[in-house]
Amino acid sequence: MVIHADKTFDSHFPVTGEVLASYPINTDAQVNEAVSSARSVAHKWGKLGFDGRRKVLLSWSKLLINRIDECAELISRETGKPISDAKLEATLA
Repeated sequence: MVIHADKTFDSHFPVTGEVLASYPINTDAQVNEAVSSARSVAHKWGKLGFDGRRKVLLSWSKLLINRIDECAELISRETGKPISDAKLEATLA
C-alpha cells in the first residue's frame, strides 16, 4: 500500500539537525484503510497455525539478524546514541 500525504514530519539527526527522512501524516481515512487491511491479513495469519507463523517469524528474524549493523546505524542516527548502544538495542529488540 502506497500512502500519499499532504503533510509530513521530519526525523532529524540530533547531533547535526540534518533531516534523515520525512514521514507521512495520514488522514483518518488512510488510517482506517490501513486498519481494515491489517484486520484482513490477521485472519489469514491466524489460519497459518503455530508452525506456519513460526516459520515466517524465524525467516523474518534471520533477515533482521543479517541487517543488524544497518538497524544499529539507523537507531544511532535517529537517537544520537553511540553505535554500540544502538547495536545492543537492535539485538535485544
